Amino acid sequence: MSIIKNKILRVISISLLWAVMAIPAAWAAPGEYDGIVVFGASFSDSGNGFVLLSKPEQFGFDESCELPVSANVPPFDSVDEFFVPASAYAMGGHHFTNGATWVEALAKGTGLSGSVRPALRNVGGNARNYAVGGARALEFPCRFNLSDQLLTYLNDFSESSADTLFIIDMGGNDLRDIMVGAVAPDQVPIILGNIAGTITTLYQHGARNFLLVNVADFGQVPSVQILDQILPQYNFPVIAKQLANGFNQGLLQLQANLNNFPGMDIRIFDLYSLLESILEDPAAYALTETAVPCITPNSPPFVCKKANDYLFWDGLHVTKVVHKVMAEQATGVLMAP
Repeated sequence: MSIIKNKILRVISISLLWAVMAIPAAWAAPGEYDGIVVFGASFSDSGNGFVLLSKPEQFGFDESCELPVSANVPPFDSVDEFFVPASAYAMGGHHFTNGATWVEALAKGTGLSGSVRPALRNVGGNARNYAVGGARALEFPCRFNLSDQLLTYLNDFSESSADTLFIIDMGGNDLRDIMVGAVAPDQVPIILGNIAGTITTLYQHGARNFLLVNVADFGQVPSVQILDQILPQYNFPVIAKQLANGFNQGLLQLQANLNNFPGMDIRIFDLYSLLESILEDPAAYALTETAVPCITPNSPPFVCKKANDYLFWDGLHVTKVVHKVMAEQATGVLMAP
């Protein structure tokens, strides 16, 4: 298994580039898709994280991983001091927010809701959302990472339609690892290389349409702000902003390079700019609270009264109303000429 994953994750070689360049062009017009496939982490997880907790051994996890035993429920005592959850929330449908994620809202608007149901619950069926909370583009222990998601998809579907939209929402967890020193900064090119390798592998199997999500300035999220209050000497928000900007520049270069493949259509949803816009003018998005999370672990009533007024559901994830805005903006990206 590891040998196969390493092959999938290798950075694109010159010979591979020449090979895929020879494949004939074929792609869907913007917005005309026959299905959606999702690779990602908690922002795009439609329930896979919860499925994995219920039968971890089926996905290669043993007791050494010390995974949570259930979903988050009030009083949210499994949420840490930085308001970061160990598992998805029962309320709202086992998501890492209080309702539907942006990929579900996006799919609903295109009549493709079945595509983004959790694939780990419906192996081999129409459900093609492989995103799992906590996933990385790098190899990370006890997580269902990008390589695992890709390999599972390829086991389910040996070929891909040129009219299917592939969403890749990956990189944020890797950058947070770098911010706190768990991963070396020189791994950023490897993160981007793994994403590029995934796209190229999918291209070889027939995929042509991709929507990549860049990384928001995660120095603005409550968890990093709390960390900065505890350890101000490390300037975590500054580091987070620099990491996000560097990664996003690399993602743009990746897009430019791979869009040279015949028939390739890679678009980027600019989550970085969206968060920046919300923080600059929250009233424009009908939001009134952008600094603190809606949930209040171990402090009744545990959830704010008006979640739709809040930007953040917890210390890392946005509320469902913000997910809806994300879906609207992502749709605009896909419908653009």
